[in-house]
Amino acid sequence: GKAELLSVEIPYTYNDEKKFVKTKALPIEIKSVLNPQQPPTDIQDIKIKWPNDIYIQDKKIAGILIEHTLSVHQIKHSIIGIGMNVNQKQFSKTIPNPTSMFLETRQTYNVEQLCFDVIEQLKKWKRTDRQPLLDKYNQLLYRKEKFCQYIIKHNNTSIWA
Repeated sequence: GKAELLSVEIPYTYNDEKKFVKTKALPIEIKSVLNPQQPPTDIQDIKIKWPNDIYIQDKKIAGILIEHTLSVHQIKHSIIGIGMNVNQKQFSKTIPNPTSMFLETRQTYNVEQLCFDVIEQLKKWKRTDRQPLLDKYNQLLYRKEKFCQYIIKHNNTSIWA
C-alpha cells in the first residue's frame, strides 16, 4: 500500500480538563513513528501544525482527527483517525504541499508494520503525563516564533506565530 489510513476506538474515561492535553499528545506519538531516532524511518524536522497535522518543513505528511463521545463532564471513548502519506511518489496538483515518507527518505515502507507501530504508540498515549507533554508539544509547533505572512480575505497580513 501507499498510504496508511487507520481508525481506532479507545474506550476509557477521563475528565474534560484532560481532553485538550490528550489531543496534544497524539501528534507527538505519531511523530515518534516517523522519527524513532533510528533507521529506516528517521525523518528529521518534524513539526506539529496545530491542531491536527504533522509537517516536515513546509509539507504535510500526516493528519489526525479525533472524535470524543461525552457523558456529562467526562469523555467515555475516543475514535482516532490517522492518515499518513507513506509510499506515495506523486500527488494530485490540487493537494497543497504534500509529502510522503518515501519522498523524504527514498525508501519504501511496510504499511502494515507502520500501523502496528502507530497502535503501539497509541497505547502510550493513554498513559501520557501532562507537563512533559506540554513542553514537548510546544517545542514541536510548526512555525512557532517565526514571522509569517498570510492572506486573510484577500488582504495580505503578517503575523508573529
